[in-house]
Amino acid sequence: MFQSTSGKAEQQGAEGVPPLPSKIIPLKGEVSNRSQFLMNIIFRTAASASLIVTLAGCASIQAPRDNEGISGSREHQKKAAAFKKSCDGGDAKTCTNLGVLYVTGKGVKQDYARAAELYAKACDGENARGCSSLGELYANGRGVGQDAAKARELYKKACDLWNARACNRLGLMYENGSGALKQDSVKAAEIYERACEAGYAKACVNLAAMCAIGTKRDDDGKVFRLYAKACDRGHAGGCAALGALYLDGKNTKRDFLKAAEAFKKACDEGNALGCHKLGELRESGDGQNPDKALEYYGKACGLKEQRSCEAYARLTAAPTGCGVTGGGQAAQRGKTASHGSGSRHFARKCTRRPPTP
Repeated sequence: MFQSTSGKAEQQGAEGVPPLPSKIIPLKGEVSNRSQFLMNIIFRTAASASLIVTLAGCASIQAPRDNEGISGSREHQKKAAAFKKSCDGGDAKTCTNLGVLYVTGKGVKQDYARAAELYAKACDGENARGCSSLGELYANGRGVGQDAAKARELYKKACDLWNARACNRLGLMYENGSGALKQDSVKAAEIYERACEAGYAKACVNLAAMCAIGTKRDDDGKVFRLYAKACDRGHAGGCAALGALYLDGKNTKRDFLKAAEAFKKACDEGNALGCHKLGELRESGDGQNPDKALEYYGKACGLKEQRSCEAYARLTAAPTGCGVTGGGQAAQRGKTASHGSGSRHFARKCTRRPPTP
């Protein structure tokens, strides 16, 4: 079995600040002097604004910061210390975990070079994630010199250690002929299938795309099953592709309801195509709803889908010069462009020259 490559990201949180008292409480002992009492009030008010005031010298002091460049909570700093101790003791997994903190700059100062050292140590200890993560640093030239061949070598080692993410990246290299590899679609497909079976949704999508391009007819329904598998695992692109298959009746029975459900999943995950297709279905499909169509076009436009920006303009009777003219149903009922980021994106486009198709 593959090692799990997914997981909930560590929750971030700022260090808690103790609440200030709702009322000013006199210092211990009664104050008999009015001016002394006023000075006490001034001191506490300044403290509530996070200022340190030296009343004797009337000067403000900025305390030195020893965590400059460090993000995350104090909990991350504790984790970093614990990971370092375990890593120094020879635990490969915690070396990888500490490397992740150096990449993200949580609990420690961001340092890609230090992360690379830790990933290398983890990889030497046969930790698959460490090998895969080091491969990504070499692929992107972060903390180490960019070296596609070295990245490929590390991805292969991680894949052999059953890391599905690394297998997918290795498959991409075979498909594209990168990393000092000769292009080999057959080998790429084998590796994608291995990663897909292990539950890596992106590999399912990559394999489905290869099958769709490489065959004129998908008689065994493999493309459909791969996109369905990816969608079930939350891959937005897989859901959008699955919706398109349902909509067109390819490799499956035509089903507008299931198409809409798949597009909705994709749109909810921020996939522009899924939102655009939902807009089309709500504008002219069986369940016509101009208001919902406008909403989905607006969201897709906000995601930089040009066709949706044009449809949004049409439905809102955009003035000439925005690229589209006409009076849509929503405009005829006096509707205004008010659908979140889509309307804002559309408004920005209309203040400039019409976009080039």
